[in-house]
Amino acid sequence: MRKILSHKQTLEQVGDPDRKTVHNWVKAGLFPEPVQTGPNKIGWYEDEVTEWQESRTRGFLRPVAKKADPPASRPADVSTLHQSNEKSVDARTPADFEPGRLTDGNQQ
Repeated sequence: MRKILSHKQTLEQVGDPDRKTVHNWVKAGLFPEPVQTGPNKIGWYEDEVTEWQESRTRGFLRPVAKKADPPASRPADVSTLHQSNEKSVDARTPADFEPGRLTDGNQQ
């Protein structure tokens, strides 16, 4: 049989937060749902509270790692430019700018 912690016992086990804080955690899905133990009483399964505690990040105010954004796709005009024989502006070399050459990479 699973052990049920009273509201007071649960608050003590998780660091004695305000009752409203725990209510907000439950409402947001951040804390286990309570069970009704009487007409005006609630409690939590001890194993669920312990599991919640063990899932918490250790350390002091560690930033949460964000998921990386997927790489942006290349614009269509860039891919067609690379398929042609023309040089893109970024692919020019210093030799393309020597005297006697045009700035578009074509020889005079």
